[in-house]
Amino acid sequence: MAILIIIYFVQKRKSKRISEYAILTLPVIIYYLIISKTAPYLEQRYILPTLPLITIGVVLLVSYYISKISKKKLKVAVNIIAIIAIIGLQSYGLITKEPDYLYKGYNEYIELAKKYEDYQFIYVGINAYNHIKNMPEFAIYKESLILNETQLELLKEREVEDTFIVGIKLYLDVDEMLKEVLEYTGSSNYELVLEGRARGFEANYYLVSRNS
Repeated sequence: MAILIIIYFVQKRKSKRISEYAILTLPVIIYYLIISKTAPYLEQRYILPTLPLITIGVVLLVSYYISKISKKKLKVAVNIIAIIAIIGLQSYGLITKEPDYLYKGYNEYIELAKKYEDYQFIYVGINAYNHIKNMPEFAIYKESLILNETQLELLKEREVEDTFIVGIKLYLDVDEMLKEVLEYTGSSNYELVLEGRARGFEANYYLVSRNS
């Protein structure tokens, strides 16, 4: 449907400007509507592909209205103001905002794994394959066990060492999960060694032991 609408505008070509805007904006609008209905999570990464096109559209729109100004001096002044505004906005973002990217902060988890590489590691999450992105740290620990929140009782059947690391995703009831881990492994002591906040990896990591 989107392709047919675009072809219609291009073929008509009563206004070259309208055709250009249709080709630029219609796919963005349709993409946004589809993503807003189908995206499983509220994440900005789903709309990032549209941002360059939106930027181009805004620039073209400003350029179009500037071209309509008949007085040369006024046109020059508006162009200068537009350039200053763009540079100012970009500079403000660079100065006040820290660069953001996917999986930012995951190095903390890797450093923790290196520190406790001789320990067993128990990862508690949900059965949604979200643990796959944690594979780099799983490979560092002596042994890694992946469980969902309903499988913790299986720890009674596992050979768990006296001291180990457990990571619990923050979208779970962390206190309850930790209580069950202590119960099923016969442990009584724990220490928070990492309060993880890296996007997509949010989890608390504890050093758990049976001895005081």
